[in-house]
Amino acid sequence: MKNNTIFQIKFFVSIFFISVGVSGFSQFEFKEAIFQKTFFSGIPISITDINGDYTDDLIVLDQGKRLWIGLNSGQGHYFWNNLNAESNSVLWSVNIADLDRNGYQDIILGGSNDGIKVYYQYQQGFQKVGLDQSLFFSQSATVYDINRDGWMDYTICDDNAKSKVYINRKGILELDTNLIQLGLTPSSMEAGNYGILWSDFDQDGDGDLYISKCRAGVDNPSDKRRINLYYRNDHGVFTEQGEAYGIACNDQSWTSLNGDINGDGTLDLIVLNHYSPNKIYIQKSNGLFDDVTVSSGLNYQGTPLEGALKDWDNDSDLDLLIAGTQVELWLNDGLGHFTKTYTNFGAKPFSSFAVGDINKDGYLDIYASYADLLNYPTNQKDQLWLHPGGQNHWVSLSFKGTISNLNGIGCMVYYYLGGQKFVRELQGGESFGIQNSLNMYLGLKDHTNIDSLLVIWPSGIKDVYYHLVADRPYLIEENGCCTSQTEINPNFDIVKCKGEESKLQCSSGLTQWVWNTKETKEAINIKQPGIYFYQARDSNHCLVQSKPIGLIIDPIETPRLNYQYEKLICDGVYLPLSVVGYKHIKWWNGDTNTVQKIDQSGIYFATVQGLCQEFNTDTLHLTKIDPLATPKVQVDTLFGPGKALLKGDREELNWYENESDHTPLFVGKNFESPELKASRQYWVEGFTSTQYQGIHGGMSKPVFESGAYHASFLNPEMFFNAYQDFILDSVTVFTDRAGIRIIELRDGNKKVLLSSTHDLVIGKNQIFLGFSVPQSKGLYSISTNEDNNKTALGTSSPRLERSNIGFYYPFFIQDKCRILTSSVSDAYYYAFFDWVIRPLDEICTSDRIAVPVVISPVNNEDLKHQTNKIRVQQNKEELIISCHSGVMTQVQIVNVQGHILYDSKKELSTYVIPIDLWVQGIYFIVTVDEFGSTNYQKVILN
Repeated sequence: MKNNTIFQIKFFVSIFFISVGVSGFSQFEFKEAIFQKTFFSGIPISITDINGDYTDDLIVLDQGKRLWIGLNSGQGHYFWNNLNAESNSVLWSVNIADLDRNGYQDIILGGSNDGIKVYYQYQQGFQKVGLDQSLFFSQSATVYDINRDGWMDYTICDDNAKSKVYINRKGILELDTNLIQLGLTPSSMEAGNYGILWSDFDQDGDGDLYISKCRAGVDNPSDKRRINLYYRNDHGVFTEQGEAYGIACNDQSWTSLNGDINGDGTLDLIVLNHYSPNKIYIQKSNGLFDDVTVSSGLNYQGTPLEGALKDWDNDSDLDLLIAGTQVELWLNDGLGHFTKTYTNFGAKPFSSFAVGDINKDGYLDIYASYADLLNYPTNQKDQLWLHPGGQNHWVSLSFKGTISNLNGIGCMVYYYLGGQKFVRELQGGESFGIQNSLNMYLGLKDHTNIDSLLVIWPSGIKDVYYHLVADRPYLIEENGCCTSQTEINPNFDIVKCKGEESKLQCSSGLTQWVWNTKETKEAINIKQPGIYFYQARDSNHCLVQSKPIGLIIDPIETPRLNYQYEKLICDGVYLPLSVVGYKHIKWWNGDTNTVQKIDQSGIYFATVQGLCQEFNTDTLHLTKIDPLATPKVQVDTLFGPGKALLKGDREELNWYENESDHTPLFVGKNFESPELKASRQYWVEGFTSTQYQGIHGGMSKPVFESGAYHASFLNPEMFFNAYQDFILDSVTVFTDRAGIRIIELRDGNKKVLLSSTHDLVIGKNQIFLGFSVPQSKGLYSISTNEDNNKTALGTSSPRLERSNIGFYYPFFIQDKCRILTSSVSDAYYYAFFDWVIRPLDEICTSDRIAVPVVISPVNNEDLKHQTNKIRVQQNKEELIISCHSGVMTQVQIVNVQGHILYDSKKELSTYVIPIDLWVQGIYFIVTVDEFGSTNYQKVILN
C-alpha cells in the first residue's frame, strides 16, 4: 500500500575541490575528490543518474541507513538532498530504475528483515512504498526486465530461503513464485543466496539468471547451500543447468560478474569466493564453460566483497577491480590473461564501491566505502576517487527506451574498431548490493571513432549507427537516433551571491525544447539553486540531451577551526589557530592574519569571507594551566659505592636517567638510585595532570514498549568506535535487581581489555569506569561478565533496562566516539545510558633540573679520619678555611668529578681562596695538619 508522504526535494549545494593523490607517474594514481560531505556507508552505494540528465549522481546510505542524493553538475558541484528515508537497521542493497515509466528514476532499498522499500520519484519529490511479503534477510539485488514487457522487474537474494522475484505490474512490484522455480529439495537447502546476476549469457534475446551461494559453517562442498545456480531461459521457461554448463561452483561464492573476457564475442563469468581462489570461466561457442582460473593469472590475495569488470584503461578489453580486505586492479591483455597493476589504494583499502564517470572525462571514477566486513560502517569516511585519465579514446552511451524499459537495461551493444568486434551488455545492479552507472563506457584504444555500433534492445529492435566520433557522450533512443550531447549557454556552473535571475539559452537549430523545469521555450530565467538541463529535437527530429549546469545561490559554508571544542594547554605552549580552507579571516580580536598564536585562557572564534557572505566559525574554549614550580630536591653524597636517596618536595615528580629521556626511571617524591660506584647526576621534573570536562552522549535514559528487560538468556553488547583516544568515565544503568555486575570493555575479537566491578542498588546507578580507550579503526564493545551474571542473578542477562523505541543509531559524541549498534540489532539500545567520556588528561611539566649524586674521591680508610677540626666560611668571592688549632701544611679542593681545583702546601692557619670563577655545587676539602693527619670536609658553594 502506498504511503502518501511526499518527500519534497530541498537541495543543499556543496563544492568539491580536487587534490592530487599520492605522488608519482603511475597510470593508476587515483585522485581524492573532496565534496564537503562526510558519510560513513556500509555496502550499498550507487553512482547512477537520478534526475534524468544522464550525468552520474551519487546515491549514498550514510551509516548504512540514511538516504542521501547528490545531484552532480559534472563540473565540481553537488546539490545534496536528504530524503528523510531512515531504516532501523543497516540496508543491504540499492537499485535505481524507472519502475513506473514516468521519466523519473526510482530507488529500491533492500534491508534486513524490515522489508523492501521503493521510493517512487515524481516531479514533486519521492513517495515511499513498502513491498508486500518482503520481511526477510535480504542480500544483493538487481533490476532487469525478465519478461521483456518494457517494465523493470526486481530480483533479490534471501539469505535464509530461496531468492525472490518481483514482477512489475505497470509500476507495482508484486512477488511472483511461478515464473522461475527457485525452490530446492529439501527447502532448508534454499538458504545461502548472496549474489544475483541477470544476463543474456547465450545472447538469444532473453535473460538468464546466475545466483552465487555461500553459507558460513557449511563445510561439505556437496551441500546445496553453497552450490551456485544457473537458470537458463528458453523462451520464458527457466531450467537450472549450472552443473551441465560447468559453472556450478561450490566454493562459497559471494558474488559474480560477467562479460567478454577473452575477446571471442561470448560472455564469460568471474566468480568471487570467500574461502578459496576466485574462479574464471570462459564460455565456449557451444555455451559450455571452461575453468581457466590458473592460466588466467588472476590471484587476488584477500577476501573479496565487490568486483567491477570494466575497461579501466579504455583499451577496449575488460579489466577487473576487486575490493574487500584489500583492493587490487587486474589488467586484461584482451585474451583473458590478467596482470595485477599498481594503484594507490593500498594504504586505504575499501570494502565496497560503485563505478561511474563523475567528472565526464570518459574514464571511470569510484565512490568507495570502508565498512568492516561485512556491512558495519567504520570511522573511516567514504571517499570519491577520480581516475587519473589517459591517452586512450572513449565513447559513452546513454539509453532511452521507448518500447523496451526506459533505462535500456539488458541492451546488447556490439561495436567495431578496425575490423575487430566487441560486445557489452547494460546491467542494473552488478556485483553485491550496489548499482553502477546506467551509462555504458566503451574504450577505443587509439581509435578516434567507432566504425559501426549495433544496439539490440530488450524488445528485439536493432539500431545500427556508423562513425561515432570519439571522446564524447551519446544518447541513443530506441528505434531512433544516436546524438551527441548539446550545450547550454552559458556552459558552466553559475554562482550568484545576491539571488539575481540568470538566463539559460538552448543551442541553436533545435526545436521542441523541454527543460527539467517543464518549461517549453528556447530560453528560461532561473533563480532557484539546482541542476538545469533540457531535451529537444534537432533538424532530423532526433532527440538531443543537453549537458547539465548548476546554479548556486549564496552557498552555505561551515568554516571550522583546526582546534575544536575544549582544549587545555600548558604554560609556555601556544596553539597555531587557523580556519581550514580559508585565507580571508577576521579573528575575535580584529586581527586578519591567517594564523593566530594563542596561549591564554579564553573563547576563540573567527569570521571568514565566504563565496558570497561572511560566516562564523565554531568556537574553541581554551584553558591555560598554571605554571609549575621547579622541584626542590635534597641531594645525597656517598663516601663510597652505594645507593643514593634523593628527596623531593612533592609526589608528582618524574625522575630521569638523562636530560633528554622521554620515559622516567621513577615517578614519586623520593627516588632511590641503583648501586653507584662513581659520581653522576639524575634529572627531575614536576608534573601535573589536569582533567577535561566530561562529554555526555548516547541515550540519556531507557525508553521502551512491552517491558524494560530483554530475554534472560541474552548478554548483549553495545558496539562503538573510538575516533580519538579518550576515557570512558562513566555510564548509567537502571535495574530492579541489586547486586554485583562486572562491566567489561572488549575489542572487536571479544577479548576483554578492561573490567570494573560494581555493587548496584535498585533503580538508577551511575557507575564510574575510568576505561582508557585508544583510538582504533576497529570496533570496541561494552558488556557485562556473563559468568558473574549467572552467579549473582541466575541468568546470562545482567537485568539492566534497555530501549526499543525513541532512537536511531548511530550516536556521535563530538568527534571522539560513535555508538554504532547493539549485538542483537539496531532495534535495541542496551543497558548503558548517558555515556560520559573525556579526552585524555593534559600533562604539564616544570623545568627539568639536574640532581647530582656525589661519591667522595677518597678511599675507605681515609673516610675514618674525617674530623671537624676545619672551619669553612664563604663570602661572595672567597672561601676561608681555618684550623681550630695549629696550622695546615696542605689544602686541596676537589669537585664532584674528582678534578683537583686547588692545591697548596703552605703552612698556614687560615687559607683564603678566590672562588669567583667557580660554579655552584658540591666540593670536597682535603687538609693535612702539622702532625701529618688528613682531614676531609664537604662544602656546598652557592
